[in-house]
Amino acid sequence: MRYCPSYVLGEQVNVGILYFFPDENKADFIFPSKLERLKDLFIDVDIRSIRSFLTYIERSAKNISFEKGIFPETPQQTIDKYFGSAMY
Repeated sequence: MRYCPSYVLGEQVNVGILYFFPDENKADFIFPSKLERLKDLFIDVDIRSIRSFLTYIERSAKNISFEKGIFPETPQQTIDKYFGSAMY
């Protein structure tokens, strides 16, 4: 997951990672507990909104389930299916 304050300038900062564990029938999303480093990079960043969005993704990832040992689609298709455009 990347925070992109300006697509025009190509500014991006990684703020989370989505993992898939089809053998364990689960997915997980992790992100740092402190996002204040974003303030050092982008003065106008709304950390509360970003934290809320990341928490939403974390909760949603816990609802992903796979048939044991079978990854039914590509990782990108799984992201599109469960998160839609939220991950872009």
